[in-house]
Amino acid sequence: MQTISYVGNGTTTEFAFNFPYYEDSNIVVTKNGSAATGYSIVGTSGGVDADIPYVGGKVVFETAPTILETITISRYLPRTRTVDYQPLAKIDPTTLNQDMNYTMEVIKDMQDDLDIFHNQYESIVDKPETENLLEKIANVTDEMDDTNANIEDLYEAMENYHIMSTDMFYAHTTNSITAIPQDIKLTLSDGTLTLKSGSKLYVPNGSGTFDILTLAADKTATQSANDSRMYFYNGSYIEKFPMSQCHAGATEPSGQTYMFWYDTVNNLMKMTTNGGSTWTSGWSLPFCIATASSGALTSIDQVFNGFGYIDSTVFALPGVRGLTPNGRNADGTLKNDAFETKAVQTTTVSAGLTIGLCGTAMGVTSVYSYDSVFNRNLASGVFWNACTVGSVDSNGVISFKNVFYF
Repeated sequence: MQTISYVGNGTTTEFAFNFPYYEDSNIVVTKNGSAATGYSIVGTSGGVDADIPYVGGKVVFETAPTILETITISRYLPRTRTVDYQPLAKIDPTTLNQDMNYTMEVIKDMQDDLDIFHNQYESIVDKPETENLLEKIANVTDEMDDTNANIEDLYEAMENYHIMSTDMFYAHTTNSITAIPQDIKLTLSDGTLTLKSGSKLYVPNGSGTFDILTLAADKTATQSANDSRMYFYNGSYIEKFPMSQCHAGATEPSGQTYMFWYDTVNNLMKMTTNGGSTWTSGWSLPFCIATASSGALTSIDQVFNGFGYIDSTVFALPGVRGLTPNGRNADGTLKNDAFETKAVQTTTVSAGLTIGLCGTAMGVTSVYSYDSVFNRNLASGVFWNACTVGSVDSNGVISFKNVFYF
């Protein structure tokens, strides 16, 4: 979709976008879901006689958006004719090309709208439970002799299958995850862990860059040490270390012979087997935690589909869909914004914090409450349109919760 979102940091005033447009009125800018003011649009010219006048640009605010303020930049192309060709008049090729490309861009936007609509409904409509519910509703409808009894049957069917209509879901639910990618496919049999073909892993590869590594064949691993370990993959083999030897941060760890280190400054996952004298990079983000007892693997404790962590760094992976609260509708029901993560998001956490996700960034806050009017997170006096996904207890233990999806 022709939209991009940022989270303010109190200092940045310029926010770039890379989708084409025709005039400044095509660019819609909001802050925390409301129309923004005090900004200008600087377009990147498509060149003289270009088929599309601007190929991207940036929004420049007079005053930097505050910390955790959500800035969304979108394109809106009016679905009207822009040129009225006259009989026998000479047709300018540049004007014709721009007109045709305008039509194509409008079609792309409409396709995006259809895709979003489909994604929001498919997780409900395509489930077998929905078919069972619809069948029960049909049976109830066919037997309406005893109205009260049949209505009770209908409610019981809905309760048994935990299904609600999408409009009810959006009206009464906020701060929730609606879909989590199932990219990690694991099995555990007879003490052998198998990372299945088709599993998708993310490899940190420089500032802001994550390579996608998709397995072409199954990979296996065993564990004889009786402890819980975090598992990684480098394109060739699986390695695992105790979690106390898995670190993250800007400073190189020391004091242990075998260590993994997520170098957050250079965005690289590294491993050492000689106390840090040398490090090898190219490792994936961890994909699971597993435990061994009596000299063999006995359980998969966590699978890092959608969300995961290493040391004090948590991450969200592409493909997570959810809702963030954004005020109320005219009838008083909750208004929610749907989002989907398009890239890996990371943040550093510490004890006693709440972990949030707004689709374009992760964040943490020590203050967690709701504004009663808008039903949005209130972080340090700033409205934060975010979906709460986890927390860190007083001992620094990370847990992901409030992750609700069909």
